[in-house]
Amino acid sequence: MFDHVTRQLTGWAAARGLDPVQFSDAPREDGSSVRFTLLGLLPMPPPRTLGRAPLRVKFRYLVTCTDDSVREQMGRLLISAMQEPEFQVELGDVAPELWLALGWPPQPAFSLLVPVTVPLDETVAPFPTRHTIHVTSSPATLRRGRVVDGDGQAVAGARITVDGLGDAIYTDRSGQFEMVVRPEDAVEVMTAHQHVLARPPLPPADWQIPLLPPK
Repeated sequence: MFDHVTRQLTGWAAARGLDPVQFSDAPREDGSSVRFTLLGLLPMPPPRTLGRAPLRVKFRYLVTCTDDSVREQMGRLLISAMQEPEFQVELGDVAPELWLALGWPPQPAFSLLVPVTVPLDETVAPFPTRHTIHVTSSPATLRRGRVVDGDGQAVAGARITVDGLGDAIYTDRSGQFEMVVRPEDAVEVMTAHQHVLARPPLPPADWQIPLLPPK
């Protein structure tokens, strides 16, 4: 789950020209970057659904930069995050105790809260009638896919949603994503200029979603 969120955020940032970013306190060998430090996990209320409600949690990141050379990039990331409906940005002074615990000097920073949804398997009990009626739904499985453009090149940072899932996910640098879906689910893929609907292939196979250039 943690690696999956890291890949999503990396792809989201790269699609907006906000690269490089890092998710470790270790210095990067290739220079300066904007840094995401995971500080905590917060509860979220379950969404309203007719089926079994998925588990939901928020990842709280402290966003800083490794040095002043990427401070402008961190500002662009802040503006982009404030425009994302799924993200929540918190501004304000960081407690001195936190800087002391991290071993960093006080510096410009903001908190980014990223929602994560974990679907649960549904179990359907028979109705208590004279004749037992078994009701089942299509099985939901973990599917992996890739979003490409008209030339077959990966599309990073594409926004992907499924009816009933609640929260969006984003493709990583290689255009890949993974989510739990049923065969009948409609998957909505959006970029700044394109919007397509796709369904998981049957039988399960490599799932590639092309974004054709607008006419």
